[in-house]
Amino acid sequence: MTREEILQAVTKLYAGDGVEEEDIALVDRLRHQLPHSKISDLIFHDFRGLTPEQVVEEAVQREAQRVLGADPSFGSRANSASTAASNGAKLNSTVSQTNSSSTLS
Repeated sequence: MTREEILQAVTKLYAGDGVEEEDIALVDRLRHQLPHSKISDLIFHDFRGLTPEQVVEEAVQREAQRVLGADPSFGSRANSASTAASNGAKLNSTVSQTNSSSTLS
């Protein structure tokens, strides 16, 4: 899934007008794509009032931190955010390469 496809899926889940089976399939696909991000918690159990864009951004940052070993507690908050954003870009590249060589169902 591209970042845009992830955003579309999160936006659809936020709308809450889908068929339950389709929503479950979307959540499963998101969990498969971003297994370390706890994306379903961000969508359904986070009470900060995040927009779909913010959910995707945080999920990608969490995934980058976990997969690429970024330590969010190291350095300043701005430095950590910059590192996470950089790692997120690397992760997006890795995800795109993985997706081009395999098909997700």
